[in-house]
Amino acid sequence: MKTKNFKRVYVWEVPVRIFHWINVLSLTVLVLSGFLIANPPALLSNAEPFNLHMFGTVRFLHFSAAYIFFFNMILRIYWSFVGNQFSNWRAFWPFTKKNWSNFKHVLKIDILLKNDKIPQD
Repeated sequence: MKTKNFKRVYVWEVPVRIFHWINVLSLTVLVLSGFLIANPPALLSNAEPFNLHMFGTVRFLHFSAAYIFFFNMILRIYWSFVGNQFSNWRAFWPFTKKNWSNFKHVLKIDILLKNDKIPQD
């Protein structure tokens, strides 16, 4: 069987990748610190609570991660207006007839698991 030559297409720009990984890290910190704040462990020390300022640090990390996530989202919204065609805001919503056709096709294939032909232009 003869193999086809594929052309590598550069889709996700470096800023979009950075936005993604900042979101991953900040959400991880938010989840872990949120669980710790919601269900705190028992104090396993005989020291005075005044000297143990652990939850002040946990809350600081939690709020810092929240601010990082928020400003990262603001920058990502900005990038959706100045980025390439794949990171553009128009790529996320099916406004044209062709995009609606592609959207329905993706739903059939990925969610309903039906074998269907690719819609033509």
